[in-house]
Amino acid sequence: MRLRSAVSAVTLVNGLWSVAAGAYWSRIFEFVNPPIQTSLGSENIILIVLGAILLLDSIACYVGWTEALYASAAVSLLIVLDIAIGRVQFASPAFAGSLILGLVVIALDILAARRKLFIPEEDHPLNLPVFG
Repeated sequence: MRLRSAVSAVTLVNGLWSVAAGAYWSRIFEFVNPPIQTSLGSENIILIVLGAILLLDSIACYVGWTEALYASAAVSLLIVLDIAIGRVQFASPAFAGSLILGLVVIALDILAARRKLFIPEEDHPLNLPVFG
């Protein structure tokens, strides 16, 4: 259960980073071609929504729903793809940090989802051999 708690904490950090990166999109990232300034501002609404979904999903991961871990990996992949296609300079530190954080979350989510939470009866330490 400790692994799932740690994974949910990392997922929470990724969600918080995604919301912050989406809200301050033009201030955090360096762009190849600067985004067009609109009346809505310079935030990335898609990234904010995906980050909010990831924040809610981290709670479900903490509760222990295995499907939530797979959903978290999928949303993290969408976040990485959204940042990658956002005309961000690949050499910028914010891009490298986002990419590393996203890939770590994806790997940890899959690892935690595939890990067994139970011990089979034949391997249980309290299963004593019966003589007689």
